[in-house]
Parts: sequence; C-alpha cells; structure tokens
Amino acid sequence: MTSISDHNDYSNEIVALDLDTGKPRWSKSFGTDVIGVPLAATGEGVLAVKSGCSASSPRAIRLSWKDGTVTRASKPYPTPGLRVANCVLHRGGDAVYGVSLSVSASGDSPSLFALK
Repeated sequence: MTSISDHNDYSNEIVALDLDTGKPRWSKSFGTDVIGVPLAATGEGVLAVKSGCSASSPRAIRLSWKDGTVTRASKPYPTPGLRVANCVLHRGGDAVYGVSLSVSASGDSPSLFALK
C-alpha cells in the first residue's frame, strides 16, 4: 500500500511512502520555483496541482503509483500567476476546482477557477 505525504513546509516535494515498511517508495521534487500540491489518490495515481512563479500557470498533473512519473492531467490555467498554495482545492470527476484565499493587489487574481 502507498500513502502520499505533503510536507506542508514548502519543500516542493511529494513523497510516496510504503505503508508496510514506512520507507519512501519514490519522491518527486518540483524545484525552488514550483509548488506541487497533492489532491487525491486515484486508480491511476496521485492527482496533484503544480503551480509556479508569476510567469507560469497552474495545471493538474498525475504522478504514477509505480514510480512517480508525471503526466499532464489538464491544460494550464490560461492566466499565469495563480498560486495554488493559497487556494482550497476540490476534485470533481476529471476536473480540479479551486477557490483562491488571497486577493492580488491589482485585483486581477480569480477567486474561483477550474482545471480540466
């Protein structure tokens, strides 16, 4: 069995643990400018949302159970700069919905969004 841990310390790493041994099975690092937020365990793997700096857009990704290989699960959100670390996320079928908890100074940050 496998469990997914979000470190919540912005280590930008998602780690899959073997529940029998407690040892890591795989980990996926996202670097210093990208945050990966695990959202749900599915039959195909871990559904997560990846977002980065103001120049990039968030997108849903899937990490395989076997080795953490990343595949795209959605197109990028059309507006760059939305940071999912400041959002409440919900999975509905093949879509990821989010509500932003922060307001940008310019007021152009969306409060609701969907990644499909």
